Amino acid sequence: MSEGDIKRRLAHQETRAEFLSRIPKSPDLKRYLEIAKERANQANEMSSRNDGTISVGVVAEAIIAYMGDFHLGHPNVDHKRIEDEVNAVAGTKGAYVAMMGDMVDGVFFGGSAQGENTLNITEQHGLLKAIRKTLNGKVLFGVGGEHDQKWASKTGADPYANFSEETGAPAVRGIVEAEIKSGDDTWNVVAAHKMRGHSMYNKTHPDMRQSRFGIQGADIYVSAHTHQKGVAQEQIRDFGEESHEVTHISIGPYKSGDEYSQREGFPKQTTDEQGGVATKLTKRDGKKHVETDPDIVSAIKRWSAD
Repeated sequence: MSEGDIKRRLAHQETRAEFLSRIPKSPDLKRYLEIAKERANQANEMSSRNDGTISVGVVAEAIIAYMGDFHLGHPNVDHKRIEDEVNAVAGTKGAYVAMMGDMVDGVFFGGSAQGENTLNITEQHGLLKAIRKTLNGKVLFGVGGEHDQKWASKTGADPYANFSEETGAPAVRGIVEAEIKSGDDTWNVVAAHKMRGHSMYNKTHPDMRQSRFGIQGADIYVSAHTHQKGVAQEQIRDFGEESHEVTHISIGPYKSGDEYSQREGFPKQTTDEQGGVATKLTKRDGKKHVETDPDIVSAIKRWSAD
């Protein structure tokens, strides 16, 4: 190497800096996995959600009202109906409620959805809290919908953060598998705000699809979300067994419509199309039977007088 080559090499040679202070090093694989496990355990410990499997005891001949899609805060909500149904459940021995999601309405940033609301987010959550406190001890479970669950992270306000403290019941994200012990019998209930599938010919299609291609063998399948109220019952027989009754329920909303439904061509919903569904866990001819009624208040009055 010539003298010129040496000078050029030295001129371009970089001198590494020597640090006296500590430079952090990345964890190795084992430590990364330990940290991930620790963080997962902490997240589960902080979560207000149940894993979805619930076992609860209620009185014999229990009445269970499935209520959801309140959309609190929207001007087209039937607030009187909500008040009457909540008071009917709260004031009746042996009556309970399952809360099926979309309890609040306006959780979006700006736009027409926010403009339609007559209560702000804080007021909507305050009203929902008052409803839950009124039903304390009467709630079997609560499931989240897209209005009160999907968008919660975007607003920073989770309507289910204090659900269990306010109701004494578990909150679930997704599908509930509830074992309800009533008297000497046990009813298995599969519930979710939204179940997969839809049909223009069958309002309970998502529930039926769940019973056939999802979680099979339950007595009751119930969902909300579609704003299409429907009830269907059928006899199902497993191979080599006697038939048993299966009840499919799709509850209605508590608002008659909004800008979205108008834009999409849905007609304004009548009173009978709105609201939840009441059920009574009883027996007929020695077999488990679920009585249903699309009017929760009248059903509770009639069944509690029996």
